[in-house]
Amino acid sequence: MKSPGYQQILAEGEAKGLAKGALDGQRNTLARLIRARLGPRGTATLVARIRSASESTLNRATDLIGSTKEEAVLLAGLKKLLPRAKRKA
Repeated sequence: MKSPGYQQILAEGEAKGLAKGALDGQRNTLARLIRARLGPRGTATLVARIRSASESTLNRATDLIGSTKEEAVLLAGLKKLLPRAKRKA
């Protein structure tokens, strides 16, 4: 017999895993959109910056990609919006 506390811990862990998976999927989709709009060259730094962005920042970046037609304006907006990538020590 499994205890109710154990079942609750399992459910909470599963919910956290699903939320993390959804956020990772959103990051991957945004990276693909950036590469499609701006080309694969020169987008590596922007894609790296996506990894440390919050969900609300990812949503705003996705909205920016959908609403901005000029590539230079899009690039400047994404650079301003996305957090700086963390450097490896």
